[in-house]
Amino acid sequence: MSGCVEHTSVITQITKEAQENNGDIVVIWLDLANAYGSVPHQLIQNTLHLYHVPVRFRQMLQHYFNGFTLKFSTRDITTDWHRLEICIVTGCTISVVLFSTAMNLIVKSAEKTSRGLNMASGTIQSPTREFMDDMTI
Repeated sequence: MSGCVEHTSVITQITKEAQENNGDIVVIWLDLANAYGSVPHQLIQNTLHLYHVPVRFRQMLQHYFNGFTLKFSTRDITTDWHRLEICIVTGCTISVVLFSTAMNLIVKSAEKTSRGLNMASGTIQSPTREFMDDMTI
């Protein structure tokens, strides 16, 4: 997948350089379980507000997500209809963008408290790397 190869290559190089230079490095690998299913709609609204998305567009998205209702069926029972309050919809094009934007808040908050790593090439790597819900810090 686009992004994953670059992500892994940079982490591999950082680890290799730390080992060659007898340096200390701590890497935390995060893979959030049910990441798509754990994004509250209010977080999306707060994120869009923080990034100065116009009110009319935020209201349109809120109306869109508030319109989702689900019910589940098994062989024996079917639930009542329930409004979707947490979760973004897999397969929905705008949900991918909203999910990435919300996850970006986590990455940005970690960058403020961490400094990047100086590589042998002279570049400074970001202290956090992410692709969707897979992150390294």
